[in-house]
Amino acid sequence: MPTSKKVDLNDALEDSPQTQKLVSDMEQSVNPLKEFTVQLKEACQVLHTNQLKVSESVNSLAKVLASVNDQTFGQKDVFMSEALKQLGKYVTELHCWQDMLCTQIDHAVVQQLDSLINNDLTRLTSLKEAFHTARTDHDQAMVKYSRVSKKKETERSRFD
Repeated sequence: MPTSKKVDLNDALEDSPQTQKLVSDMEQSVNPLKEFTVQLKEACQVLHTNQLKVSESVNSLAKVLASVNDQTFGQKDVFMSEALKQLGKYVTELHCWQDMLCTQIDHAVVQQLDSLINNDLTRLTSLKEAFHTARTDHDQAMVKYSRVSKKKETERSRFD
């Protein structure tokens, strides 16, 4: 994976063409990155929702298996009752693991992506807009300054 180049602060102050190119490259990558991250977050939310449904289904299965105590499968079918009780314990444990997985998906992935989108990428977008505004103001000031200096030069040559 290629490493990204860093913008040196001194180069940024000098407004070099290399800095302008790096800033332009970074600006171009902000919107695709934000779009990709939003799509990733939406996919993770679908995964989280489906995982919750699986967890609920496993929980209902565990409840059905827990009700085995109230049922008999014959007079001396102790083996079947014990096997179903043991299966009920395993399914209950599986439900606990499913709940932990849902919590981890939500906290470690969905909320982190939401934070990235709402904080960092939004801030990058606003910085991009602020940079364009400052760039436009700078260009206008340079044009205005160049006109003023030409007028002063012509006035100086008249006085000489």
